Amino acid sequence: MCSRSIGFALAAGVLLGGEGNPARAVGPMIVAGRFGDWAIYVIGPILGGVVAALLYDRFIAAASAPQTAVASKSGDASGSPREPATQGASGRSSPGTG
Repeated sequence: MCSRSIGFALAAGVLLGGEGNPARAVGPMIVAGRFGDWAIYVIGPILGGVVAALLYDRFIAAASAPQTAVASKSGDASGSPREPATQGASGRSSPGTG
């Protein structure tokens, strides 16, 4: 699906007089001395890069960031401090038994 949309965009650009490579478009403009559409080929890629970076930072990087658990200072939701878990004779760990 993506390859079709890229192909259609490039074909539409060529059919309507556009160029896919900004360097190939700006070079002839400089030689010919005609700067009618220079903003599309100079400002367009810069603006597109800035928008893409902002979208990546906002949606993709935020979604792939690891989630970290925040430990409470009091130990649990009741506000009382937790006793450290110790291992009893049975080998099971239980809080406060030693």
